[in-house]
Amino acid sequence: MDPVLLVAVAIVGVVASFIGATVGGVGLITIPSLMFLGFSAKSAIATHIFGSLGMTGCFYKFHQSRKIDYGVGIPITIAACVGAYLGAKALLEVSEEILVKLLGIVLLVLLFMIVLDRKGRGVKKRQKPGKERELLGYLAFMVVGFWRAFVSAGFAIFSTYVLVLMYRKTFLQSAGTKLLVLFVTGLITLAIYSGNGLVQWVPGLVLMLGMLVGSYAGASYGLKKGDEWVKKVFIVIVLFASLGLLTG
Repeated sequence: MDPVLLVAVAIVGVVASFIGATVGGVGLITIPSLMFLGFSAKSAIATHIFGSLGMTGCFYKFHQSRKIDYGVGIPITIAACVGAYLGAKALLEVSEEILVKLLGIVLLVLLFMIVLDRKGRGVKKRQKPGKERELLGYLAFMVVGFWRAFVSAGFAIFSTYVLVLMYRKTFLQSAGTKLLVLFVTGLITLAIYSGNGLVQWVPGLVLMLGMLVGSYAGASYGLKKGDEWVKKVFIVIVLFASLGLLTG
């Protein structure tokens, strides 16, 4: 394996996870980068999912800061696993081009909802959602799980949208809680992709180690800066990500 390639993968992992630890968008950086380095689209997605397990490097920081809601995180993870299984099967058969364009449109629409919001969503603590909203949230996380396995890029951003808009979490609470979904759905999809030879294990391991370092540092920095700062960075990241998906 080319050492220069591995160094490049490590740098991509550190940079992407530092940014994505609180605001998401890791896959929107790593997947195109892996493709630029010579990976096929499907192999880039599968290897990214393996490497993204390193995002759990920030788990301790969020747990220590009480930013992980296990009461919400466990049931949405179960819902997401159903979608992830279906998404992993779909990736083996279907082209992702149309869904990528759709993701760009959806991200822009949801971005305007966040920007125009005057109720402090994602920044101020709010009342717990009702049962109907929770049910819709579970259904939404089935879609999130599907997307996590099928395209992966934008998974964390979608998760944040659902947790902020449906479960009334702050941005930092969302960043911590979605780690449960990321880890478990990652294991499920890896079991399917590895059996089909899509995962590049050595670059994936290097990517994982880079993400362990970057995500821990990124979470520490984001927790110090607070939800208002995270919201602003989130808006910038989503704007560039959605435009990139629509024009790519």
